[in-house]
Amino acid sequence: MQLQEKYPERIHAITLNIEFDGEGEPTEELQEKVRSMLSRRGISCESILCSDQLKTTMSELEIAGLPAVLIFNAEGELIRKFDSDFGYEGQVTPLIDALVNGTSSSDPNGGKQP
Repeated sequence: MQLQEKYPERIHAITLNIEFDGEGEPTEELQEKVRSMLSRRGISCESILCSDQLKTTMSELEIAGLPAVLIFNAEGELIRKFDSDFGYEGQVTPLIDALVNGTSSSDPNGGKQP
């Protein structure tokens, strides 16, 4: 969320909580738990609570582990996906800085495809 504060006119951050593992819609209790957690962490952005099961969502997004960061361009194309073992300072922030400033880092994908 610091990146959204750094580039308020260029970045739109959205959280997607995929902890739901039931059927139907997430309960009000789960929704409140997620809102409370985001508030405690000082996260104030659009937040979506997924109604699909965890395994389904992770499979569809091809996410190996949580947390995950997916970076899309303005056209909705996936630029880079970080999941499992990554760091904001060493990987996510430099890539966002390069994309926003129109510079290319040596290898924003770290040798991996999105």
